[in-house]
Amino acid sequence: MTNREALARIKWRLPGTIAYLSMYVIALIGLYVAWFYAPNPFTQDVIWGIVLGYYCRMLLVTMIGHRCMSHKAFAFKDDRLLVVYMALFSTCVQKDPLWWGYTHRRHHRYSDQVGDPHDSRLGFVWSQWAWFLSGDYDDTDFDKIRDLTEIPGAMTIRKYYLVGPIVLGAVYFLVGWFMHSGEFTNPFHSALYMLSLGFFGSTVLLSNGTSFINSLAHKMGRQKYTDTGDNSRNSWILALLTLGEGFHNNHHHDQNKAWSGEGCQRILDITGQVIWLHDFFGLLKRRVT
Repeated sequence: MTNREALARIKWRLPGTIAYLSMYVIALIGLYVAWFYAPNPFTQDVIWGIVLGYYCRMLLVTMIGHRCMSHKAFAFKDDRLLVVYMALFSTCVQKDPLWWGYTHRRHHRYSDQVGDPHDSRLGFVWSQWAWFLSGDYDDTDFDKIRDLTEIPGAMTIRKYYLVGPIVLGAVYFLVGWFMHSGEFTNPFHSALYMLSLGFFGSTVLLSNGTSFINSLAHKMGRQKYTDTGDNSRNSWILALLTLGEGFHNNHHHDQNKAWSGEGCQRILDITGQVIWLHDFFGLLKRRVT
């Protein structure tokens, strides 16, 4: 199916699409202001706001949403720590962690077949953006993720998942106000500047970085394992962008491992390294090797 045919089948969920595209518009306004109006476009606080906003939340996606909740590759001794991480995950603006886990498990059940939410055969546009904007995969079948719904506090986080992005956005606003981001004379302008570039900019990058694994990781790179029944690939470039998730073919070959990288690839598998650190400090139920 071509990109055009895939797009033609979409029943657009207008409110969600407008909200998603609004993030791009706000981030682009921030870039426009940076280029034409900011006395010092990229002060260190803005740069760090973008970098940390991207990679810290990418780690929450890869470690919590993906390897922990979707695949049970590791488990915390204390569920309260997982709940804290789940609450932080909600700042990623990728809906709630239960929906994320359910949808990803469905992806592996039907990878690159009919039923896969972001089937890469339907083209880049579908697997990168259109699948979650269409509204076709908004629902969560709780019967299929009872192990997740039984986590104390999980349903509360699902109910109030929008609180996370609002709180984080407020933090960016306040940082911009007090740090005089962009060196504007008016602190309100500095706050808006940090909010647009730091929060919305990093959120747009995070959304696309995550989706690259759905799209490009099924098109770009080397396929070491051919027994996966799909088009998953290994790419060190995508691994750099996603803290190790780019070794996607390895992951599809053995979905329940805490590491996606093998051998020297583990150098780039930052997610696996952080999971190992949790094990080193005795926070996990079973050893990570």
